[in-house]
Amino acid sequence: MAWALRSLCWSSAKCALLTTSQGPMVVLPDGSCAPSGGGSRRTFLSCPVWTGQQTPTAACASGRAAPMHWGAWGPSATNKLRRVYTGALLATTVNACNRGLKAVCNGGILGLCQFDKSGFAKPIQCGEKFMTNREMMEIAMRQSAEDMGCREEDFKTNRNVVFPLKLGKNSRKYLKKPITCNFVSYGNNIAAASIPETLEIVSEYIGKFEFYHCFEAPNMHWLNERLFEKGHKICFMAEYYLPDISRIQVLSCAYKTRILEQEDFGDLYLPEWSNALCNDRKHLDVLGVGAYDGNILVGLAACSADCKDMWQIGVDVLPKYRRQGIASVLTSTLTKEIINRDKVPFYCTAWSNIRSVRNAIKSGFVPAWVEMTAKPTNIVDEMNL
Repeated sequence: MAWALRSLCWSSAKCALLTTSQGPMVVLPDGSCAPSGGGSRRTFLSCPVWTGQQTPTAACASGRAAPMHWGAWGPSATNKLRRVYTGALLATTVNACNRGLKAVCNGGILGLCQFDKSGFAKPIQCGEKFMTNREMMEIAMRQSAEDMGCREEDFKTNRNVVFPLKLGKNSRKYLKKPITCNFVSYGNNIAAASIPETLEIVSEYIGKFEFYHCFEAPNMHWLNERLFEKGHKICFMAEYYLPDISRIQVLSCAYKTRILEQEDFGDLYLPEWSNALCNDRKHLDVLGVGAYDGNILVGLAACSADCKDMWQIGVDVLPKYRRQGIASVLTSTLTKEIINRDKVPFYCTAWSNIRSVRNAIKSGFVPAWVEMTAKPTNIVDEMNL
């Protein structure tokens, strides 16, 4: 039987679920207090703990109260305790959502407070397609291995790995030679690929510093100075994001959105959409989502088929329409569409591009890997002209 807290049946009630020395319990603290308003504070005030002296009372979702006896909660009925507790937690959460309450947690206490239900975003359902976080990470690692000439397992070990650089035939299509060396980390180590000329420098570098410091100053100056002596410089640094399936949400904004196919992009290769679309690789721009103010396109997220199993998302919003949630609506909607096509969406940004990082996080993405790439000095200098 699914139980709900009696206090949820009161229009202005607040309640709490506590973990006590006697194990997990649904506590019905008449007069207990939790902050309302959905603010950032997570403090809970004078919430009395049930001591076993009172007779706890629970209620069905219909609101009818019924007495509950200690035997349902005592140590001698462990399995029944788990069933009732799980049912109460589930019913409480569902009922809370229906009544416009929000769950907040602090120090093992799960409480409920009021919030604006109109802004509640439901998790997406990607049609018939389903892909786990682990599967997406495995695909990303396989692609990185193809881009560098190593094995997927090289990103999972706790020791750094160095090997000769070799672009595979199925590497990301925007990777252009010449590449001097490339450093990749999925959070466990560094996998570094290099041309023979700089292989010794690269090996010494990743052995000298903690792996996560190799992607930042001042340590990277050590590398850059030695590369420069051989005619090379650090060129690119970027952070890559993958979706967290549990965080992808269906968001909404004040503007209508529409799915766009490749044939819809013809007149959109303009400076204002240069993050979403790439004029040099039009044939790779395969899918997009646009936001419209009447007939005017005000925001665009699009993806390029940069490799066989992964499509990269870029997004632009006209300056006048920014800070209205358009970018996250477009990004999360496009993410769902990509997964529906059996592809892995990924998102790239500079760590210093706070606006883009915030959009990635709000759209359900989380950091997955980082890269740092060096190229010949003359190429880097040309980029800075």
